[in-house]
Amino acid sequence: MIRRRRILQGKTITGFTCNLSLINGTAFITNPSVNLRPYLGFKITLNDGTQNLVGWIKAAGTGETLGDELVVDPGFDDPSKWTAGAGWSVAGSLAVGASVINSVSIEQLLPITTTKNLYKISFDLVSRTSGSVSSYFLGSVSGFQTVPATYVGYYNLSDLYPTLYLPGQDSFSGTCDNASVKKVTDPSATGVTITSARAGATFNWTSDGGINPNATSFTATIARI
Repeated sequence: MIRRRRILQGKTITGFTCNLSLINGTAFITNPSVNLRPYLGFKITLNDGTQNLVGWIKAAGTGETLGDELVVDPGFDDPSKWTAGAGWSVAGSLAVGASVINSVSIEQLLPITTTKNLYKISFDLVSRTSGSVSSYFLGSVSGFQTVPATYVGYYNLSDLYPTLYLPGQDSFSGTCDNASVKKVTDPSATGVTITSARAGATFNWTSDGGINPNATSFTATIARI
């Protein structure tokens, strides 16, 4: 019996979700909703509804790696390292909210000087008696939460305004800990690196048409060219 090798073809995926590094030298797709490992050598176009992002899939990720911690005093041990809005304080190695309203935050300006990198952001909601709390850069990273747990989100800092906010709302009363922001340096195991040309050596995108890297979803066109 003759076995015929199946040749993988391209595809178009609507509602495709992922996180993106756009910066030259570290271009990649991580946490994709569809495993991209089988598509090495294919061209990929992501559309956010208006603009396109185009590149060539170079190599599969081996597992997410992270850079150094960028938050100074992630454990809330030193009140002087944080700017506390109305209702917030730092006490007992915790960020303490007391009836925080209107998304008032405890916050910190981070030592980030370049845009278009991807960051992994997390915090612990340790306790809560009322209201909700979230983590923000220029947009919500984790959503507003009410259940004590560790919350993780990803954000591409496309505008240089690198302040981490932990905002409370609806009269938030509770405590938070372990605020963390780390640069993502390599993609997840199902993600891929991107080059500007087929089998190229430069890790950047062929075209960045002003796409919103933090879009909730994309249309992904994967083409065998």
